Amino acid sequence: QSDALIAAAEHKGDPLARARLFAAIMRTRGIPARVVGGLYYFGQVWVPHYWDEVWVSPSVGWRPVDPSTGEDRNFSAVHITLFEENGTIGAGNIDIVKLKK
Repeated sequence: QSDALIAAAEHKGDPLARARLFAAIMRTRGIPARVVGGLYYFGQVWVPHYWDEVWVSPSVGWRPVDPSTGEDRNFSAVHITLFEENGTIGAGNIDIVKLKK
């Protein structure tokens, strides 16, 4: 379920619904927020995922927050941003290679 209003009413939803709802709540409180989409490393695979960024200040900039995982201050590197605001995550392949020293 990707609809923020339904997620708010039913207290459940997929990561996109949670991100949309969180952004809406932040905006009603005067805090700039945007939905971010990309990939999340979960269970040994990369899966499509959505989270948010909130504007903190000019010195800090946009700070990521994931309402699905609860990550904020210690945002992990298992998130890869592919787009901000409007967009969708389509099918495709990403090759992950190890860096040789």
